[in-house]
Amino acid sequence: MWKDLIVAIFAATDARDPTTGVFGTGYPVTEDLILTSRHVVVPENQNIPGRIEVKWFYDAQPRWIEANVVWTGQGDLDAALIRCRRPESLQRFTVGRLVERRPVGGELWQSAGFARANKRGDVREPGQFGGTLRSMAEGASFFEVVEDAQPIAEEQWKGVSGMPVFVRAELLGVVKHVPPNFDCKKLEAVPVWRLLRDEGFRKALGIDEQRERLESARKLLDCLLAKSEKATRDLATALKREFSGGDLLKCRERVVEALLTETPALERLFELACSVQEKRRAEQDRAGARGWRQTCC
Repeated sequence: MWKDLIVAIFAATDARDPTTGVFGTGYPVTEDLILTSRHVVVPENQNIPGRIEVKWFYDAQPRWIEANVVWTGQGDLDAALIRCRRPESLQRFTVGRLVERRPVGGELWQSAGFARANKRGDVREPGQFGGTLRSMAEGASFFEVVEDAQPIAEEQWKGVSGMPVFVRAELLGVVKHVPPNFDCKKLEAVPVWRLLRDEGFRKALGIDEQRERLESARKLLDCLLAKSEKATRDLATALKREFSGGDLLKCRERVVEALLTETPALERLFELACSVQEKRRAEQDRAGARGWRQTCC
């Protein structure tokens, strides 16, 4: 998780007082879409058409920017996507990677969020949170996370709704609620795997189209590498993928998956291509030198 990408969200609820509203947290999942909680951007007590503003806290020049709701979950799917393009100064960081797997009990999680407890003067700063996950039933609508350093009062948690739940680089959920009677240690989170089953969510992110393009790219790469064992071996070496036991098919599969799933930057792809090309040229030079020596003899 890149905590530099954490986003503060404010939704006004009173036409007479623009400073009255709901505060929450969000995290980008694409270049211009931010994942958060539905009840943050569509508050129940809102009496005006909602104006939603976000602040990229670690931007070079942080300021409040208007955002628009793109998708909201229905029923117990308390999540939403809002649109606001990522600032140029934060483009170097990788957005959240949504995963379909279930949470595993005992896993360590981490995050950052704008809890009221982290308010310093008039400014809410992002607090750092983490602890352990609890597993969930297949039919449950949420899973639980346990916080190691919780605020002393439930009210002090206000502002963390929409906070992402990360396990290493995987985004597993979005915080929606602080249940009572647990000394403020537990948080409830909507699992990402349930979001990915929602047709509207997938459409907003273009996930189905991405999967189709990914599968086409996989078939194309596999076809190209199948024509050259040497290119497969060279790319495997450049990507630091093990090639043992003479299993060329497995090696090719690993190379293709590495190229597709790790999404190397264009500069890195260019370096890989140049590395393979230089290796080919060196081999050709050595072969030419051997042929010349044999001719001379």
